Amino acid sequence: MHEAHIMLTTSCNIKCDYCFYHQWQEINIREMMSLETFQQVIDKMTILNCKSIAFTGGEPLLHRELLTFAKLAQQAGMNLSITTNGRLLTPELIKKLMDAGLSAFHLSIDSLQSEIHSQLRRGSDVNHILAMAKEIQKYGHLDVSFSTVVTAANFMDISHLLLYAAHHKINVVLQPVIYNPDNKQAMQLADYPVNSPEWGKFKKCVALWARSMHVESYGEQFIEYLENHNFSASLCTHNASMLVVKPNGDLSPCFFLNSETAFANIRTIEPSEILLQYNTIFRERISQGKCLTQDCISMLYPRNPVFQG
Repeated sequence: MHEAHIMLTTSCNIKCDYCFYHQWQEINIREMMSLETFQQVIDKMTILNCKSIAFTGGEPLLHRELLTFAKLAQQAGMNLSITTNGRLLTPELIKKLMDAGLSAFHLSIDSLQSEIHSQLRRGSDVNHILAMAKEIQKYGHLDVSFSTVVTAANFMDISHLLLYAAHHKINVVLQPVIYNPDNKQAMQLADYPVNSPEWGKFKKCVALWARSMHVESYGEQFIEYLENHNFSASLCTHNASMLVVKPNGDLSPCFFLNSETAFANIRTIEPSEILLQYNTIFRERISQGKCLTQDCISMLYPRNPVFQG
């Protein structure tokens, strides 16, 4: 097991219309992972030789025991990262997170233009995020990257974001809106003007970005997904060695899948059984290019350290 994504909570302090947690209503459950559950995670991931822990949510900074959890994982020899909307970040908190073992910060940002960013991520301030990215970089050894969802509202601004990131030596992970006909807001944001001159410029921008990141195949599949809401990838590389642990301890192979796909609970399963059930239930399907969801963008992700967290 390469990496465990730990959903510390389903709660969030901003609202994004394209968020797949919102569309499942899991965000309203407001679960928080307990110390007992997290200790089970550390104990069993250590046995499975898992070397990386990625704190996610919801918004992981809402969890009051985050620093405690991070120190426990650090003591177990884990590499630690966090994906956050950045709203609660301060210079003081960044220092505390670094001291607790965090070495990588993935910040959610959709546009350099405050109006567009706030429209897509209501409650988030892009200027604050950019300021916190600079604070993180002051330490020299901490990694910082931007996680950006491309929508019909911000695609024309992506080139400016990529240029800014390149100038400041920040990696960017571009993601599409997950296609779901039941989510009307998300579908409006996924209605890309594919026949416009601006779209042609955007495609060239993505191609240049993918080449610079050495993920040309992802760039091609990414555009295909945006334009057609499908893809030709035949193998899921994102969850080939990744496990997701929900706040209540439920285990899932991928954070793009809802709670109905949980196959066990970390508190009641033996480490050897985790791999056995994971392989039996999911690995066979994945190796055949199949998944438990009909339209999963995790099939797109390339084998690239930036995308692994």
